[in-house]
Amino acid sequence: MKMKKYIKALLVSGACLTLTACNDFLDETPKGTIIPETVDDFGMILDDATGAWGNQIAYGTSNTLTMDDDVVIAPERESEVYKQEFKAYCWDEQLYEPTGDDYDYSGFYKVIYFCNHILNNIDEAPDGDGKYRRNEVKANALVNRAFAYLMLVNIYAKPYDAATAATDPGVALILDADPSLRLPRATVQEVYSQVIADATAALGLLPDMPRYSFRASDAAANALLARTYLYMGDYEKSYGYAEKAAGKVGEPFDFNNLELYGNNPDNGVDGGWITSSYDGYACPDVVFYKRTTCSASYYYTVSDDLLNLFDKDADLRYRIFITPYEWYDDDYLDEFGMRIGGVWDFNFGFGKGEIYLTAAETAARNGNLEAARKYLNALRVKRMDAEKYEDVTETDRDALLKTILEERRRELMFTGLRWFDLRRLNKEPQFAKTITHTTSRGVLTLEPNSPRYTLQIPQSVIDANPLIKQND
Repeated sequence: MKMKKYIKALLVSGACLTLTACNDFLDETPKGTIIPETVDDFGMILDDATGAWGNQIAYGTSNTLTMDDDVVIAPERESEVYKQEFKAYCWDEQLYEPTGDDYDYSGFYKVIYFCNHILNNIDEAPDGDGKYRRNEVKANALVNRAFAYLMLVNIYAKPYDAATAATDPGVALILDADPSLRLPRATVQEVYSQVIADATAALGLLPDMPRYSFRASDAAANALLARTYLYMGDYEKSYGYAEKAAGKVGEPFDFNNLELYGNNPDNGVDGGWITSSYDGYACPDVVFYKRTTCSASYYYTVSDDLLNLFDKDADLRYRIFITPYEWYDDDYLDEFGMRIGGVWDFNFGFGKGEIYLTAAETAARNGNLEAARKYLNALRVKRMDAEKYEDVTETDRDALLKTILEERRRELMFTGLRWFDLRRLNKEPQFAKTITHTTSRGVLTLEPNSPRYTLQIPQSVIDANPLIKQND
């Protein structure tokens, strides 16, 4: 009960980020709540990973999941998904009503508020009972804040471009836990610089891998820097941090060691590896756990485009996560083709697969094909049927890079990351792609580098803070 009071107190203030000013919050403690003050209090806030509709420290993303080329929402299922998910699927200008709450925007800024409160007070806070180490709590808050800002700037701002990042509008860069603050949008470069500063400051203060994956770690901080520099196109730095992260996380889990109950992954996996949303952090390849607030996956089907990338006989991910309709007996399940086996079980943070593939991609881009093949094959051997596996031996740089990117798409399917990859890859003509979604409105098309790759700032945010200017 004590922990719930801590969270409740912060939520009163955190909610002010997207609503009206709550200037008197810090002057008067709401009745029946306790303001967190000790290092232990702050540590417990960061450990409240399952509070999807409360603390949201483990908030991942939801808006980006249906916007890419992996997901299909059959017209017959449109009414069954959340309204904003279908609007995202149609790339509508606004995903929410004018007074509505954008889950990604408010969710990530709530995380930022909690982290700011901790970072503003951690140095002077008493220890409490000594259950948490001060430096680890501080570094944990830095990594969570950096992750939230990296997501925000890649959802609500243009893709990073070194030539324009210093002038492109990013998102409001709030570093103080003052709910009365009203700030304009910082530049894309300023937001990226803050992400790098926070993640770099956390290095060396955390264990290589945490006891629970919803806690930050040195591996997560390195993975965050690797992803950040990848999005910036700085492949040399990205490779360096991905290599460090890979050295800390160990080998990916071998899917050959999973014992499926028959051929239907929805019947479960021996040992409970595919579990409910509250247990997703326990999956063996999770490095830094984040979850989603999207609809349950039985509303989505898998695009033919993605299905065609799988070796259906050898790729164990196909057998584990993708289920043909004929394997079902229950009419409640999807009759529209293929579907994934539980999107709530996917990690929207960092996993070993992403780290290895970031190392492989950046090594290939840097011309180090031997290292690229090493990291690529180190993952593939854990994902393919052992009796049918063969190493990738490609020696042509462009062909190898294409192979790595296809592997990245398979490995990271339904984690929301495909949208960010499309944004950056559209800058390269050989990877630029036009996406089509067939809906009850007709066939909708998203061209490479479309302004729709940058979501609109929620109208409710602009109404509350006129300093925030809307995207084109």
